[in-house]
Amino acid sequence: MKLQNPQTQEKMTALLEQFNNQKETLIMIDRELAALCMQQAKNNATIAAVKSEYEQEAATIKAKFEQGHELALDDYTLIQKAKAELKARLDFFTATGEELEEKIYQKSEQVFTAKAQLLATRKHLIFSYGEALANEFIKQHIEQITLFRSLIVNGIEYDPITEKDGKDVFNEMLIKKLSGFDNSLPDEFKLPMLNLQQDWKPKTPTQKHADSFKPQSDKGFKRLLNSF
Repeated sequence: MKLQNPQTQEKMTALLEQFNNQKETLIMIDRELAALCMQQAKNNATIAAVKSEYEQEAATIKAKFEQGHELALDDYTLIQKAKAELKARLDFFTATGEELEEKIYQKSEQVFTAKAQLLATRKHLIFSYGEALANEFIKQHIEQITLFRSLIVNGIEYDPITEKDGKDVFNEMLIKKLSGFDNSLPDEFKLPMLNLQQDWKPKTPTQKHADSFKPQSDKGFKRLLNSF
């Protein structure tokens, strides 16, 4: 949108550049969040696959026992090894999931903050653009606006029942006529689609403060290493 006043146009261009820079930053952080969520989904699928592999191995040995009613040492050793390996792999992938969970929360907070900053910038931007366009429109059509306003204002007498005069009627008429216009914004002012859920909210300072007093247990790889 081009404005006629060069100084106003310069201010709007600077605001739009700030908005676009913040939008690019938000998109970049949100993509990082999406990558972490994909890692989490892959890790969860791996955990499910490991459990399924163990269950199949155990089912095979159990079926063999039920057929012969004997349990060979090799089979028993095999299932014990599989059980130990399963626990080790599950511990590792569970710890990986805990690490990812914390990373996803931290990245979600970053996306949430960046989005809030972008919304604040956009609010200022679109209002400033709208006000500038309205000022230019009024300046270009000042005579016509003055004429129809004075006609309406002077054509209405004060009503003691409604306590409205010509100015009130004019303002209501203006609001009514403008309310039918499309409210959609130009594409350059629209927000990007995000991977962060729209209703996601970070912990409040009060919640974080309360969490700091709760017993803290090790998580992720630290928990895994401390279990040695």
